[in-house]
Amino acid sequence: MSSFVAIACYAAAWISLLTSVRRKEHPGHLLNIMLTAGLIAHSFASYSSVFQSTGVILGLFQSASVLFLAMNVIVLISSLRLPLHNLFLLLMPMSVLALLIEVFASSGSAENQSLSGAMVTHILLSIVAYSLLTIATLQALLLSYQYSRLKSHHARAVIGVFPPLQTMESLLFDLVRAGFVLLTLSIGTGIFFIENIFEQKLSHKLTFSLLSWAIYLVLLIGRHVLAWRGKLAIRCVLAGFVMLMLAYFGSKFVLEFLLS
Repeated sequence: MSSFVAIACYAAAWISLLTSVRRKEHPGHLLNIMLTAGLIAHSFASYSSVFQSTGVILGLFQSASVLFLAMNVIVLISSLRLPLHNLFLLLMPMSVLALLIEVFASSGSAENQSLSGAMVTHILLSIVAYSLLTIATLQALLLSYQYSRLKSHHARAVIGVFPPLQTMESLLFDLVRAGFVLLTLSIGTGIFFIENIFEQKLSHKLTFSLLSWAIYLVLLIGRHVLAWRGKLAIRCVLAGFVMLMLAYFGSKFVLEFLLS
């Protein structure tokens, strides 16, 4: 029931935000109220899906739902002082899809888990890191759209709808820096806390995570030393995100559906 309440609130919030964007108006307090109601319902839905009587289940679909919940919380809190509301144009449909899949799809061979405090720390760091870097990717997509509109001389499509390019780029790199720090901690705690990591079919997850980490590191060095920006920065963000999703969701899909 809570899943459908969350879906209804997210859909209403998306329609409200889309209307504001088309009218080039700032989203009102009603949007935040609808988003908050959706997040509360989403929290109940995720809790009942993950924490079951037989143990903790963090399969592919449960993880996706929790990830979108974390992203929505981060963006909503951040949007109180930063111009990030437009990210919900992308986040809301994806969140609704994640909730629907969680409700109706099979969980594959996801197993119940008994988690230690160290593993909970690693999982929380991973969720927040992936959330921030996914938000950075959505920001990069909006920035790419803004560049394309301006380059094709359709400035009216973005003026008054998006913040200036400099502000958008600054937000993008702030998100990447924060996500990179947490990704570093996530990888470090995973290597330190997970015993026999290469014997638990996690070597591919670690490999793709390290590739993603390396791409973000190169991007941040390039930004600091060579003032990288524009399409080059956007491509690096997208490449890092692809590696990260292959590490997390790719490994879960293989383990739960292909190797089950």
